[in-house]
Amino acid sequence: MVRSSSTIKLNIGLIHIGSCPLHLIHNSFKRGIDNTDWSIEGFLDHLDSWFSRSPSRRADYLKIAKNISNGTGKFIRRFIIARWLDAGPIIERIIEQWTNLNEYFLRFIPSSRKISPNNHRYIQIRTMLETKSTLSHLNFLLFLYHNIYEQILLWFQQSQPLIHLLYDECEQLIRRLFSCFINEDLIKNKSFSEIMNISFHNQVNQKCDISKIV
Repeated sequence: MVRSSSTIKLNIGLIHIGSCPLHLIHNSFKRGIDNTDWSIEGFLDHLDSWFSRSPSRRADYLKIAKNISNGTGKFIRRFIIARWLDAGPIIERIIEQWTNLNEYFLRFIPSSRKISPNNHRYIQIRTMLETKSTLSHLNFLLFLYHNIYEQILLWFQQSQPLIHLLYDECEQLIRRLFSCFINEDLIKNKSFSEIMNISFHNQVNQKCDISKIV
């Protein structure tokens, strides 16, 4: 069967490289979050929606922030679920504003009675702020963002052709990931195929808890 000239032209010079690597990286991070019960995704969405839809709430929050710290209250950026790794700067902002958020949601709102205590979004935010592990979870995710993912995200945002460098960059991503919890002597000077064969579930190969403290 002879192909038409138009079909031939469409196929010339095209190389199939699979799915978009950036989407795969975003989705891998999201898959990890989905396997926890931390409810971080809902927390980010609730915080954004709480302030973005009410000028009066924004004004109250800025006043609270100024009164308790003489600093500037900063609002939470919009979280887009399809771009999970963009949550890094959002999480960083939440940690930065943690004291202000606690003052506003846990003390100001109950005393001001401006919001019904049965407001669903408020209940979800308050529960997350009152949960002692929430701040630890946020710091852990921020650590992953800065130490593993941020570099390749910035790299992918360049405008020049990058396909010839893609394999090496993905390899470095895996190396950074493993270096966070696998003993250094198992990774250093090892080929990529050797690293991929490491039994990372085996506790003997993992760093001790002290060495993993940031």
